[in-house]
Amino acid sequence: MFSIWEGPLPSFLRYGVVGALAACLDVTVFFLLSVWLNVWYLFAHSVSRGLGGMVNFTLNRAWTFGHRGPAGRWPDLTRFAIVYLFSYGGSSGLLWFFHEAVQLGPMSAKLVAEGTMFIFNFLALRAWAFRGVAPSTASLRPYGAASHADWRSLRR
Repeated sequence: MFSIWEGPLPSFLRYGVVGALAACLDVTVFFLLSVWLNVWYLFAHSVSRGLGGMVNFTLNRAWTFGHRGPAGRWPDLTRFAIVYLFSYGGSSGLLWFFHEAVQLGPMSAKLVAEGTMFIFNFLALRAWAFRGVAPSTASLRPYGAASHADWRSLRR
């Protein structure tokens, strides 16, 4: 049986799902702060990106890249924080550029800046922040779910 979570692009697909969830939180908080509450757009970006980063670390570590348990949590978090600081700096600079120089509204500038950083983040997280043993497909199945190979071995 074919599954999109197994094969050549599973971690990128999972990264996209996690990224969409974190982006929804990030953009919602940014909108509430910058548009509704009229908070300075770069401060709103700092708060919203920080919250999105927490979601990103937690879900990417456990689901996208298959790291579980306390072993390696601090090294993973340290590398993630370094990548995230570079990413934050890049997205902040792009946000400023698209808002101030190109004259996009803050929401449009935010979306362009974050979209630009999406691929950088994936490559840096995969290659360095969550490096190590590649996750097995068994670790990506819901708890207690058996694969086709598991069922075949039971019939013997």
